[in-house]
Amino acid sequence: MTKKSLFFYIALLIIVAIGLRYYFFGKRDISLHAPRGSFGVGTAVYYFTENNREEIHSLNKEARKLVVQLWYPAKIGSGDKLYPFMADIKDHIKKKMSRKINKSIDRYAYLDTVTTHAYLNAPIDLQRNKFPLILFSTGLGSNRHLFSSYAQELASHGYIVAIIDRPYASNVVMLENGTIIEEDRSLRTDIVKNEETCEREMKLWLGDLSYVLDQLEMINRKDSKNIFTNHIDLSEIGVMGHSFGGSVALAFCASDKRCKAGISFDSGPICNEKKFGQMFVLNKPFMFLLAGKNLMAIKLRAAIDTYSPVGKKDVYKLTISHADHNSFGDSQLIFPSRFYI
Repeated sequence: MTKKSLFFYIALLIIVAIGLRYYFFGKRDISLHAPRGSFGVGTAVYYFTENNREEIHSLNKEARKLVVQLWYPAKIGSGDKLYPFMADIKDHIKKKMSRKINKSIDRYAYLDTVTTHAYLNAPIDLQRNKFPLILFSTGLGSNRHLFSSYAQELASHGYIVAIIDRPYASNVVMLENGTIIEEDRSLRTDIVKNEETCEREMKLWLGDLSYVLDQLEMINRKDSKNIFTNHIDLSEIGVMGHSFGGSVALAFCASDKRCKAGISFDSGPICNEKKFGQMFVLNKPFMFLLAGKNLMAIKLRAAIDTYSPVGKKDVYKLTISHADHNSFGDSQLIFPSRFYI
């Protein structure tokens, strides 16, 4: 993975994605951004249970559970089937959104027509023996499906992309047994207003990234789905994230030697900025992609400059002037922002 080319390639992709948002806004026959790389795209879903950590947001004593979806370069055959958009949670999302705005669920029937470009459990493409890995951490109130375009595009250019869904933090998560867990919306304000809560969640999410990477290392040794065995290049690992997930990606890349480079979408140092800078010293190539229309943009840019001044070797900052916080990802392509969950 060429680190600088990865940064600027993603920057270009973001700009294109924002253009697509304005082109498609208001339309109801939607296809996600078609990947432009030379590889076909496969996708596979894994369910992880970390028995050594308790789920702190559950009233029951239970282990921490995560849902991780991987997109990857694939050799598509005639029998392979497209993965439906939001396959596991779509019906629940439609009900949740119709309740929120007190409208008929039929308003969201168009979600049934959204098409992806990834094929479920397709065989990995053997043109190369190994592919670099990118971990992606979504933000609060989002979910893995709303970054499908990024994942598909990167997979088509030869990357394996793993996006994490966290129960109680993602807006809706379906566990392996079919249990639906909705977001604890109080976290959105508590993380901003309460330093102790922010640091607790940062520690929890950092543990998630480390654990998922540990599991992917095991899958690389022997994959029960017979897709990834010996095909993940564990010497080339990048981390990306949006919003609070971007702050976690920054902290992870600064603190875990396995990370070689990272990108944060509209986020930066968080909780206690001074303490963050002391705990997570950035010594890896990293890019901050920022939204010019974020009301906190000026404060965020200043915090980033204090933490790691722009001009420092291999640290980059790019502001997209007409983007807002949710312009990163597919959410504003799929949902009008005023009705977003």
